[in-house]
Amino acid sequence: MDRTIRRYLLLDPQQHDPAMEGESQPRRALEQLVKSVPPKVYLLGGRTSEKPLQEKVRLYALDDDKALLEASRAWSTTKSGWLSVCGWLESWCSLHQLGHYLDRLMIQAHPRHGRVALRYFDPRTLHHLSHLLTAKQLESFLGPVLSWEYLDINGYPQMLQGPGALKGRLTLEPDQWASLERLDKINLCLRGWRHNTGLAPLPGDAPTRVDHFLRLAEGYGLCAETELIAFVLHGLGTTERFDQHPLMAKVLWQCQHEGKDYLSLTETFSEKDWMAISGEKFKEEQI
Repeated sequence: MDRTIRRYLLLDPQQHDPAMEGESQPRRALEQLVKSVPPKVYLLGGRTSEKPLQEKVRLYALDDDKALLEASRAWSTTKSGWLSVCGWLESWCSLHQLGHYLDRLMIQAHPRHGRVALRYFDPRTLHHLSHLLTAKQLESFLGPVLSWEYLDINGYPQMLQGPGALKGRLTLEPDQWASLERLDKINLCLRGWRHNTGLAPLPGDAPTRVDHFLRLAEGYGLCAETELIAFVLHGLGTTERFDQHPLMAKVLWQCQHEGKDYLSLTETFSEKDWMAISGEKFKEEQI
């Protein structure tokens, strides 16, 4: 087996493709890269994808293209480029072998919905998966990938280390699927959290912490975006089970059984009330 480490760029061209910079006919230029010998890019989705050619996620070979590597790193630090640059991968696999693996990885078996597409290449999804998966699942996820560098929710570089060999097919548990299905809400609340913190970076496990409170909110029937953001921020500012405090329990009961508005009810809380909800005495009672 060839043990040469090969380097790749995984890119979702939803905003921009640095490789097509300056091309007057980007579709034609992309087709030429696909058909070149050896090929320079692998388009994920193959013939089964309904996306137009120019919208397909791409795996670029980087070994002989330092300019593209530098361009992708520069693009990844821009506000719009962060979500397009899905990461820089290393593997012993050829372009076609790794592309084929990533293609297969995109289709997962959902316990209720059958075959579904897993958008693991989105940096937000990838970051959440890095905390959501067990060590064994992460090995199955990465498979032939030796390393996968990406930018996290703060724009900081993170590195996932893979086994560099197939380790069985990835299988997600029902609660993990439920967490992934909350990703849009997680990202919504992360934006609210970031708005509150200003320039301060969010914790690395921020998506997991937000998801904890979203799961609680679902149990109480809260579904409006403003309610979810408020509930999550209240939880982040108090305790993990702030919902069990008598003051909050009363509010949540009124929301569930009387159709009252969560925001209107919690807006009546005084600073003393919030101190009681997050106070040490309450935490001690929960232990």
